[in-house]
Amino acid sequence: MWKQKMLSKRFSTVCSKITFFALLAAAAVSAPGPVAGPRPEERVALLRFNSYSLTVEAMKALNAEIKTAAGKNRLFMIPPAVTDSLWYEYEPGITLSGTNLSRYEALCAQIQCPHLMIGTAYRRQNDLFIQAKIYSSQEKRIICTLDQAIERGDLAKAAAQLVKRTSLFFDGKLPVVSNLAVSRGKSKDAVELTWKSNTSGNTYTIYRSPYQNGTYEEIGNTGSVRFTDSTAETGIKYWYRVTVMKDDLPGISASGFGYRNPPNPKGLTLSGLLDGHTRPWPEPATEKEKELEKKNLKLYEKYYESYFMVTFIIMVGSMYIKSGELLAFRGFKFHHFDQPNRIVYFSKPGMPLVKFRSRRFFRFFRDVQLMELDFYAILKRMIDNGVMFCIRTGEQEVMEPDGRTRYVPTLEVVGMMTEYHRDYEKWKSNVIVFASSDEEIYRKIREAQMKGY
Repeated sequence: MWKQKMLSKRFSTVCSKITFFALLAAAAVSAPGPVAGPRPEERVALLRFNSYSLTVEAMKALNAEIKTAAGKNRLFMIPPAVTDSLWYEYEPGITLSGTNLSRYEALCAQIQCPHLMIGTAYRRQNDLFIQAKIYSSQEKRIICTLDQAIERGDLAKAAAQLVKRTSLFFDGKLPVVSNLAVSRGKSKDAVELTWKSNTSGNTYTIYRSPYQNGTYEEIGNTGSVRFTDSTAETGIKYWYRVTVMKDDLPGISASGFGYRNPPNPKGLTLSGLLDGHTRPWPEPATEKEKELEKKNLKLYEKYYESYFMVTFIIMVGSMYIKSGELLAFRGFKFHHFDQPNRIVYFSKPGMPLVKFRSRRFFRFFRDVQLMELDFYAILKRMIDNGVMFCIRTGEQEVMEPDGRTRYVPTLEVVGMMTEYHRDYEKWKSNVIVFASSDEEIYRKIREAQMKGY
């Protein structure tokens, strides 16, 4: 009897505990939990937008609409009444000045928020836009830039879209164009663009302008993450903007510049280089000219190459000219000496500057001075009768009269060949060759040799 009472008591206790825990579990399931909201490290403090493109009244209206839209989204924090302590200088681009960086850090500390939204309004042609940027105190940089069109003057709609896009950005759901790569002179036929995006099913629109801040024109649409621009003018520097849309919602675009490879200036053909050496040596007209020629030739003969060496140089050079690796030019009109670095620059209309580094060239003109010869007369004769053998080392930017930037080839002289009398029939025994003394040029020549030319 005693045992039965004890078992009955224990059974009742167990049943009570089971009932109690069951009630707790049911209450836990049915009781409303806390409302989901942004983590503290993701909150964004909304600062006052400023602009020189709109009137004070228009900016007040715009700020009011943005504040109203942000107040409906828990991501945003509305700081206390804006005072002078919350003033900041809006900067274009993503580079921050030291002054603004210090100001943003002070603001984040003052209002205890890790992110700031700052912005402005601007006009592009006849359209009005809002540009908003998110500053991260942790990363100490601008982590997001959003451009929002104000369609038909609807400030409320634009503000709501801006807030929604910002929220999607922090959720990782806003389509973002990233890693935009634009080819720079890799092809003479087209400019290639490739990029990445964090979302799929996007529509991309590509815009182009020859001016970084100029008017952009739409040049194509695509659903892929690459685009080929074959309509760009060769050699012109173009700025590209790739925008992204998904479900009628614009994402974050990316910009970059590129250009089609400019062609080499047209050089001499092999026949133009080798043919025409048929003239006899002209006789001086007067005794004075004969005496002058004798003095000049005394210097020239000191620098003449042997017939066999010239033949070998022409044979090797011909292979490089055929392959397009070597370019031959004559007819330069201007020159400029960089005496300390043993460099001379040659130029002529319609061609970029040509650079020649040669210690032997400068030794020749040192001898001109030591022998008290006419420096300028010999220099003119040497350039007029000379052929420059050049290789392309890259491109350089030049400004066009219309403000566009054009890339032109940079050329460096591998060697210069010159005669006392041009097109003399026995020229191979009466020619001077000046070789480059630039180590980088020799490296490029060896690279060309490795290609099998």
